[in-house]
Amino acid sequence: MPKPTNFVTPEMQASKMQRQFTSHNVMNVMTRTLGLQSLIQTDVLLTDMSYWQGTEIDWDLLCAEVDGFIFRGMYGIWKDTLFDWYYEEATKRGKPVGAYHYIIGNYSPLEQAQMFKNAIEGKELKLGIHPDIEDTRSGTALTRQVVDSYVENVAILIGVPKTIYTGKYAWQTIMGNTSYIDFDLWVANYGVPSPALPYNWNEWKMWQYTSSGYLSGFADRLDLNYFAGTKADFANWIGEVYQPPVAEKPLYQVEVITAGLYVRSGASIQHPIIRSVKRGDILDVYEEVGLWLRIGQGEYCSGNSAYVRRVEMSDKEKLDTLWAWYERENG
Repeated sequence: MPKPTNFVTPEMQASKMQRQFTSHNVMNVMTRTLGLQSLIQTDVLLTDMSYWQGTEIDWDLLCAEVDGFIFRGMYGIWKDTLFDWYYEEATKRGKPVGAYHYIIGNYSPLEQAQMFKNAIEGKELKLGIHPDIEDTRSGTALTRQVVDSYVENVAILIGVPKTIYTGKYAWQTIMGNTSYIDFDLWVANYGVPSPALPYNWNEWKMWQYTSSGYLSGFADRLDLNYFAGTKADFANWIGEVYQPPVAEKPLYQVEVITAGLYVRSGASIQHPIIRSVKRGDILDVYEEVGLWLRIGQGEYCSGNSAYVRRVEMSDKEKLDTLWAWYERENG
């Protein structure tokens, strides 16, 4: 499928303005500066994307950064024009995909559910479907009646939603003290060590912790989300069997030459900090991911020459490294 041509409705433009108004770079800076990621016990990172991310994407790099994607399938009654292309690019690289639906209050909930069903027809959505309950704008604001009807209809037409996406204050404005605790929660709350939860939920399944994240493969901001659990928990949640990592030989070694260096769960500063290493430590390198080095299963550090330098190997070590590379490339 060729790159699609973007198309935008007036309602989509309003939605973009709403998201831009509520998204602040300062929150992302706070998250990085305060090291809030280190407080989250998870090694699973997800991103959600829509038409607004466009087509300038290096999918190989981006897919190496995340464990899965949730793409916007619909805005109201309009299908996201990049949904099919995003789905194709992610799934052909083996990444699990879900779809969310930004529902609005000025169209029939039944019609919106039916259009969503049509949009995702024939697609394998291991990450499921997710109603987006957040619109409080004049003219399109959701009501409890619209949300209740939509969720009921989408469950009949497609299946039970995997999560409900919302935030504490949007939920209170739209739903009041209506309880949806039978559904897993995907909550949005930026720049805090722990998200505020909507009425009657006491835990979250996914937490959208920033709208201003940066990952390899995409030059602009992205929504980033933590999953509440390990990679094994995540695999079980999406119906896959977790495959424990197999032993592998390092490609080479590096020495830490700075006072201290963070080790993270993925190849970007958006991933949680796992531990730190100190000057003089020798690290095995198993893979290069852009400017990052994978130094273990689910462990990455910066490959910046200001922080690490490559350790010279003996002839035997070079041959062993070459053989390890050959075996990995040829199965």
